[in-house]
Amino acid sequence: MTSAIRWEDPAPVFFDFETQSAADIKRIGSRRYAAHDSTRVMSLVADIDETYHAWIPSHMTDGIFASDAAYKRPSNLPDGSNYHYYLTDSLPSPIADAVRAGRTFVAHNCFGFDRFIWERFLTPVPAAWADTMFLARAAGLPGGLDALGNAVLQQGKDSAHLIVKKLWSAKWQDEQWVYPLLQPGQVEPLVRYNCGDVILMRALWEAFADLRVEADVIAAHVACNDRGVMLDDSLAETIAVLSAARRREARNVS
Repeated sequence: MTSAIRWEDPAPVFFDFETQSAADIKRIGSRRYAAHDSTRVMSLVADIDETYHAWIPSHMTDGIFASDAAYKRPSNLPDGSNYHYYLTDSLPSPIADAVRAGRTFVAHNCFGFDRFIWERFLTPVPAAWADTMFLARAAGLPGGLDALGNAVLQQGKDSAHLIVKKLWSAKWQDEQWVYPLLQPGQVEPLVRYNCGDVILMRALWEAFADLRVEADVIAAHVACNDRGVMLDDSLAETIAVLSAARRREARNVS
């Protein structure tokens, strides 16, 4: 899918996913992780005009609970901001409406992860994206969110990551994927953790506005990654065979 890069939007939407999967993203890469049969959305937070919309798909509770008390406002939200939560099957209407309005959707490592998740699981799909990873790199800052949070907001990852980490994995059991389900006491930590990354994105966007440049270079970078690299399979196989033969010969040299 063609992805427009838009830096100039005066009012973008900042968003972040948390996911569950049996796949190891570090081993197989984010594209294959997003496409893996076991991967699914655990939560999504979107900051739309400083109103935080937290969506938890219904599959995360499997009907265990639906109490409003489980969805209290996360403690790390900025003063004066609004907060709404949703426990639904599909994307909440305020987020979907922002997509239909043509708003730019901004995530950290958007082009290396979040876009793949959105394009696989959600509709409608944004027509324009931006990625704060490029801002961090241009500013000489770390790319990782934990180190980046320390550098920009003087705080690292929320301690809730210890709870969230327990929810990340899935396993194959009785011919189906089995996932940890969200318990009432885990909702606020999950959303707080998710919100923390979104808050950091807005801070980056606002602090380094003058570095939002070279959209054409970023577009070329993304297009190259989407297209992939042409590979001569026959040549690669021949090289592998010859290399193995030369290694055997080298081992046999006295």
